[in-house]
Amino acid sequence: MATAMLIRAHIAALGDEQIFTTREFFLFGSRGSIDTTLCRMVKAGEIFRLAYGVFVKGSRWPDEISLFDVVKAKAAAFERSIHLHGKDSLNQLQKIQEALPAPCGQMQWEIKEMRKAERSIEPTSQCHQSQTKFFYTSGCSSIFHVRGWSVRLVSTSEKRCAIPDSAVGIFIKAIWYLGISDHRQVRAHARYLLNTRELEERIAFRTIVKLAPQWLREMFFW
Repeated sequence: MATAMLIRAHIAALGDEQIFTTREFFLFGSRGSIDTTLCRMVKAGEIFRLAYGVFVKGSRWPDEISLFDVVKAKAAAFERSIHLHGKDSLNQLQKIQEALPAPCGQMQWEIKEMRKAERSIEPTSQCHQSQTKFFYTSGCSSIFHVRGWSVRLVSTSEKRCAIPDSAVGIFIKAIWYLGISDHRQVRAHARYLLNTRELEERIAFRTIVKLAPQWLREMFFW
């Protein structure tokens, strides 16, 4: 009874769209008592389960909460950070390129080469890819499910985690994701895109690229 009262009091003090996790209640009682209380509150419509061990007040998924918010909260509960994966960086990079005023023939060739390189990295079916969301993480790799998505946290190096999810960071992550085996195919594409960036972004690139492997740096500097 005391465990349930402490849990309810803690949840009552939270904001309506504030995400909370099971681990926040470990000091209130045994794991069995905590799980039982939260399960009863879910069934009563007092709280909503966003993912295993991740909740929010109310009886439905709030419109203001995204999948990224849920993944970030779950990772933070285990003292891990999450970062944009190279696959998503590549997708964003392709969207940026499509908006650039480059010659049509050159643009089509570059996009084709980028997608060819991506297929060589992930030979799985398109159907499987569309149901899986990848993130880099500072901790151990893991898999869990959120709202119909299979979320994969991929353990990576401290240097890759240190690359910001900025325009320049996305650029570097996308090239790093393609890997050294495909550097010839994307060299022209990468150098072309870098030349289209603003001066401030090119200056930032020279700083951030130091976190990348030597083969990637050599694509731009000899």
